[in-house]
Amino acid sequence: MGKDVVHRVQHRLQLRIEAQGKYLQSILEKACKALNDQAITTAGLEAARAMFTQAEWMAANIG
Repeated sequence: MGKDVVHRVQHRLQLRIEAQGKYLQSILEKACKALNDQAITTAGLEAARAMFTQAEWMAANIG
């Protein structure tokens, strides 16, 4: 009976470890997506800033 209890405890621990691993994996995936989205937004802002700066330069040199 002692071995049966140990086996059940080990099984429950294994299930908890697997569940925690899945949870951590989902957290990492969300963090990666957030960083990727932020990088895309930053790149878009930099492109817009460059276009605005170029338009300002052109307006200043035309007039």
